[in-house]
Amino acid sequence: MEPERIPWTEQYRPAHLTDIAGQDALKAFFQRIIATGVDGAPHMILHGPPGTGKTTLALAFAADLYPTTPTAAATMYLNASDERTIETVRERICEFLRTTWIGVRRKIVIFDEVETMTEAAQLTLRALMDAPLVPGTPLPLFLFLCNTLSRIVPLIRSRALALFCGHLTSGQIRGLLTRIQAAEGRDTPLPTPLACLLNRGDMRGFIQRAQQGEDPNSWLPWLQRLLNAPPAPGGSEAVWEAGLVRAPAWILLRHVMVFATALGLPAAVIGAETWATWLRTVVTDRPVDAPALAAAWSPVAAKMMGYPVA
Repeated sequence: MEPERIPWTEQYRPAHLTDIAGQDALKAFFQRIIATGVDGAPHMILHGPPGTGKTTLALAFAADLYPTTPTAAATMYLNASDERTIETVRERICEFLRTTWIGVRRKIVIFDEVETMTEAAQLTLRALMDAPLVPGTPLPLFLFLCNTLSRIVPLIRSRALALFCGHLTSGQIRGLLTRIQAAEGRDTPLPTPLACLLNRGDMRGFIQRAQQGEDPNSWLPWLQRLLNAPPAPGGSEAVWEAGLVRAPAWILLRHVMVFATALGLPAAVIGAETWATWLRTVVTDRPVDAPALAAAWSPVAAKMMGYPVA
């Protein structure tokens, strides 16, 4: 693979815990395990929004735990979205665990996107988590990675420590993008703090946009158009229609809520009562087409323009 074709998300993935931006509490937790020994460490579930470093943390922990051991001898990485069958769980993991390597106390099995596995496949893991495959050898250490913790079956959740990977800050995102751009000799726009909120701190998404030369702040003009649209019931219909071309209604509504809240509009401009009414309308009626979205938004727009709300 030619260097220029390597995804930046892989080319600039931190190899060690100390190189990772953010997630300081989780990095300290993993570093304590490395310092005190892995024998008593619990199985873990790293969960949180996409692009917040779950896979990077797991791989860096494994690399730091066995720095002189070949990765394939100590760590197995599986993307469960591609390997969801019971046969995969039994054959690949069992074969990996049957081998030994000098200096490897506990082998590590990393399951990415584990919530996409079937329930039967997830339940198959329980036996491997409870007892070693080879009597007298240490249990493997399972690291499950997922976006939604509730989609992992309770019998697995009860056997693992859940660790939340929260959003990266705008400063952390912008700092890492600046370093990548400097290394690549690029000069693309950096995401604003508001764009970081809209994208839930998705570092992977911002790196992919930077490599493609895309504007990370592409939603801001649309939101500004919505705020400046006439307060009449149909005044914002064209704006909503343009938004629906790019994303489904629920994403547009989320963007509007994040945008307005970040600017302090509900309390300072719109008023708590009007804002609460709009939220109830959105949740109850769930408008999905441009006319319905414009009608729901009209009272909020009127309040922002200083008109009384009917």
